[in-house]
Amino acid sequence: MRRAWAWAGAVAAAAVFACAPAVAHATQGEHEYSLGLSAGSAAECAGAWLGPEAKVLLHATDFWSFGAAVRDRRCTSQWQSGSTAATAEARWTLDALTWIPSLAGGVGIARTPQGFLPQLRAEASMDWRGQPGWGVSVRLAHERDGWDGVGRWLITLAWVGYGGRGTGLDL
Repeated sequence: MRRAWAWAGAVAAAAVFACAPAVAHATQGEHEYSLGLSAGSAAECAGAWLGPEAKVLLHATDFWSFGAAVRDRRCTSQWQSGSTAATAEARWTLDALTWIPSLAGGVGIARTPQGFLPQLRAEASMDWRGQPGWGVSVRLAHERDGWDGVGRWLITLAWVGYGGRGTGLDL
């Protein structure tokens, strides 16, 4: 009987922690910057993809953010093979809880061994923001260099910083 109460208490505490209103949440006009490391695989790479990522976003509303990112992807089996890309991004975020889900899309240009190609990107992420000034993000993304290029799946672990306050745009 005692064990059942302990489990019930643990489940209730976990539910409160996961679903409690955020101690700190994004506000209109706040900016967000992140540094991450991505890893993944693709058909054209015999090894794994690995590379850093830097991103800056402006929270235009409580739900929408706009910004830019720079990423470098290298194939671990052929380090000179890979791409460096800069993308403009739009992100929809549900920022009401400590755990923050979001969906993002981006378009930009990538420098590859084949030359400069357009890059398309789709991303889903889950951020933990338990502090006003920082958080941690896990992202799952699909990128494609060129219109008919082979895409790659990547998972990113990133540190996210928040700063600034303002009125933003009311969209």
